[in-house]
Order: sequence, then C-alpha cells, then structure tokens
Amino acid sequence: LIKMQVIVDNWRQTPPVTRSIFLVTLALSLGVTLEVFTPLKLYFNWKLIWNKGEYWRLISCLFFKGGLTPHTIFDFYICFRYMYSLETSAFRGKPADFITFVFLGCSFFLIAAFTLGLQNMSGAISAMMLYFWARKNPNIEMSFLDIFHFRSCFLPYFLFLMIMLSGYDTMLDLLGMVAGHTYYFCEEVVPRIPQTRSLRLLKAPAWLTAICQFFRLHQFAAADGQAAAGGGGGGGGFFGGGGFWGEDDPRAEELEQQ
Repeated sequence: LIKMQVIVDNWRQTPPVTRSIFLVTLALSLGVTLEVFTPLKLYFNWKLIWNKGEYWRLISCLFFKGGLTPHTIFDFYICFRYMYSLETSAFRGKPADFITFVFLGCSFFLIAAFTLGLQNMSGAISAMMLYFWARKNPNIEMSFLDIFHFRSCFLPYFLFLMIMLSGYDTMLDLLGMVAGHTYYFCEEVVPRIPQTRSLRLLKAPAWLTAICQFFRLHQFAAADGQAAAGGGGGGGGFFGGGGFWGEDDPRAEELEQQ
C-alpha cells in the first residue's frame, strides 16, 4: 500500500502535458505488444492518410516507439525524462508555451516525414527534448562510464556520435536537433538582440493560453512547487532523476537573465 501511494504521488507530480503524451505513447506500445493492432496501422503513410482517411497516423507516427522492449523503454526514458524536466523548469507555469513547442516540433517532423519518406518520427521528438534541455542547462558536469567528462551542452552531440558509431540511422536525431535549435534561437536568442528585443516569433496564441487557464493547467506549477518543498530534494514525478542524465541547473534562469 505504501509503494502504491508513492506511485500515485509521483504520478500526480508529473505535469499534465508530459503525462498526457506519456499515456498516448504507452497506449500505442501496449496495443502493439498485446497485438490489439499492428505497427503497420501506425506508421506515416501519406497515401493512406489522404486517400483512405486514416488521419490517426498523423499522431501515431509521432508517438509510437515500438513494442515494449528494452530499447523502447530506454527511448521512453530519454524522451519523458527531458520532457518532464522542461515542463517543470523552462516551461514552468507556461503550459501554452510548452504545448506550442511540442506542436511546432511535431509539425516540422510531419513535413520531414512527407518530404523525406520517413515512417516513424518518435525518435525525433526525443532528440528535440534532449537538445532544448541541454541548451537551457548547459553547464552541468556529466560523465559517461567515468571515462568521458563533459558539460551538459555537449550531451546531444555525444549521444548523436554514439548512435552514429553504433551503425544506426541518425536522421531522426538530426531532425530533432534542428527543431530544438530553431526553437531555442527564436525564443532565447532573438529576444536578446537589441533590434528584436520585443519580438517573439513563436509565442503561444492567446486562445491556447485561455484554454490552459480554463482547465487550470497553470495551477500545476504552484501545486508542484508545494509538493517539492514538502518532499525534500530530488526530482519529483515519474521522470525526475539525475546521474548521467543530469539534474536541471538551478542557476539556469539566473544565467539567462544576465
């Protein structure tokens, strides 16, 4: 009973957008693992989308990570560890901006899938989350097997190199890094230039902010902060943590304002 309560408490501390995307991703993986449907029903196929009306493929190709295997579970952790971190730090109290970030990235990946003939884009979302987190928390000391030591800003490139040396296709990782860098440049670099200081190219639309306020998604930040204050140190929720993957830099917001 105590362990179940811990699980429930951690789940409640997981922010709403991360929680929703996790449930969709888990449902798709479980559906394939339990043979409720086949992966062929989930991949991006423009002809079937346009001619057969299989519009769910626009969503499933973004969030289906495969059946529940060790590799899939690892990809789950990569994606949702940094999605959780971003929603509770860089986008804390700004769910509309976080939804806009995810939506713009997904839109870019769908265009890439159409033009490049790609079928599954879930790996690109993981790479985008990791890249943007690394840019927002660039100065965390990290190590791999206690051999390689580097700052967190180099983590996306380190993993990209590892994937390339392992012989896997790096296209999705490259697309994710491009999407993450584009959003970072538009939201973090452009407003710091004197000539464009008041310009926000990717600002969340007012109607989306109003919807988030209507469903009180903004209030999660205050509730999460109270839970963290009462629960001691460490990351809360299912996807908090540290180690090789790093904690959020508590000085990140202070450094950005300088």
